[in-house]
Amino acid sequence: MTLLFQWLSDRPKYISNPFYMSGNSYAGKMIPVVAQLISNGNTAGKEPFVNLQGYLIGSPGTFRPQEDNYQILFSYGMGLISDELYKVKRIYKYTDPNNKGCANDFRIFKQVIIIVLQIIGSWVQCNKISSVGSPPNYTLTVDNVVPYHANLSTKGYRSLIDIGDHDYAVHFQSTQKWIKSLNYSIVDDWRPWNVNNQVAGYTRSHSNKMTFATVKESGPEECFGMFKR
Repeated sequence: MTLLFQWLSDRPKYISNPFYMSGNSYAGKMIPVVAQLISNGNTAGKEPFVNLQGYLIGSPGTFRPQEDNYQILFSYGMGLISDELYKVKRIYKYTDPNNKGCANDFRIFKQVIIIVLQIIGSWVQCNKISSVGSPPNYTLTVDNVVPYHANLSTKGYRSLIDIGDHDYAVHFQSTQKWIKSLNYSIVDDWRPWNVNNQVAGYTRSHSNKMTFATVKESGPEECFGMFKR
């Protein structure tokens, strides 16, 4: 934010330009918080004014670690685990670690799904360690950013939440779950959206100016054009 404020202070001719934020994956935790801070600064009359209009986040982590439970539902829907294993209903994470039945079923699940994880590859969270080997200095820890989305919506900011329909790390089921929890009415119901006359995914828009979109076998950058509608 300091960099943004300094940049606008040095270039006042851009202050009136519409400002949108965007990010992907773990940025789903940060962008709503930063957007809220910018909005609060505007309300308080902080200079320079940032003409915030909305934000876009792709495959956003939102209410982890609980949303990781949707890996089970996703794996079942994609045909990665058996019907029997899914119906056991004991393999969900964050249950009693001393439950031997649950532990055994979860071990089977991990054995099956590990092939998918190997294909996807591994990644290191940016908050684990910095490039110089020491932890970054964070001053705020937020597990659930849904309240931030709700607050920003009441202030009229536009938002586009997109997610790959084959994303195992953040799932379209869990994303739809928290969006529905905001209880906004639907203004444009579930339908395909196209790029070059081909279906690129499916989308739904809500009365709080929030649009949800799935993306087929592509990166979230494909969704930027949806903000032009």
